[in-house]
Amino acid sequence: MSGEKLKRMAVIELARKWGGAMRAAVVATPKQRIDIEALLAWAYLRELPKVPRIPNAPEEFRRAWDKVSQMGEELSLAGLDDNRFGVVPDFFAQDLPHNDALIVHDAVCALDAFCLSLPDDWSPLEDLGDLGGHAGAVAAKALDRLTSIDDKGQRRLRRTPRRLLMRHAILGGAPDWEIEPPEVRFVQEYGADKWFVREVIVTDGAFGSSRFEVELDGFDHVRRMPKPFAYRKTELSPDPTDGCVARAEYEVWRYALDALVADLDGRLERFDVVASPRSMRPWEEPAPQLGRVLPDLTRRVARDSGKVRGGQKKITSVA
Repeated sequence: MSGEKLKRMAVIELARKWGGAMRAAVVATPKQRIDIEALLAWAYLRELPKVPRIPNAPEEFRRAWDKVSQMGEELSLAGLDDNRFGVVPDFFAQDLPHNDALIVHDAVCALDAFCLSLPDDWSPLEDLGDLGGHAGAVAAKALDRLTSIDDKGQRRLRRTPRRLLMRHAILGGAPDWEIEPPEVRFVQEYGADKWFVREVIVTDGAFGSSRFEVELDGFDHVRRMPKPFAYRKTELSPDPTDGCVARAEYEVWRYALDALVADLDGRLERFDVVASPRSMRPWEEPAPQLGRVLPDLTRRVARDSGKVRGGQKKITSVA
């Protein structure tokens, strides 16, 4: 038997007697830091569409109106042909969604369990100046449009945090919080100030007379002058109620982003989530300063050739 063959047999015998594990060493892959908004876009635009829609699959709805509400919301995004995650399915996907995307979706859905709690003097209109006492009424009107009271007496959002997060993850950006500054002016009709007067109306009922106060036209059109005790009212033009609703949705959306960051901390395999740099109330707080790409003005003159060489561009943070 040759010496080379004896060496091979000796190596095989050693391998048989060795009791250690026969596996390759696993090297941990460092996690990628990602902004929470970028993570939501990755989940709802790239990963969750990989689950196709199941035709004629039953869906669970707590109330009959929930289906109508979902239809209206989905039509505003991308149509009704969605999968169980509420996004347009990708029928050409070759694999299933990443597990991190499933964890993100579960965390987003869990936000709908929270009720809305606002301070009594909540108002997002402080930057608009003196509104002549209309700020409180506008905020209350916006809150009624934004929320509803459930059977337990808790205030719930009509457009839930889940819908807000999904909408802007798919469409990008944030709720539009900018408002055109309104002007306080008297209520007008046909180009002239309108007058009002309050009168008490007495009606007969089954249990006796009842009295209630109504507001009527306070202008005497025969004498062409205001009636006694008539008054004028002011209004805001343009009406900032829609902008107030959008600012409220921005606050909910922005706080929901922070809640997600806290909930997802340490739970994802691929990512380390960082908070959004957006202001909590940008109409009160300055926007964060971002870096800009500026040319390097440093130029070096080659003495030997007399040629001027331009510097390279660099990232410079400008305050």
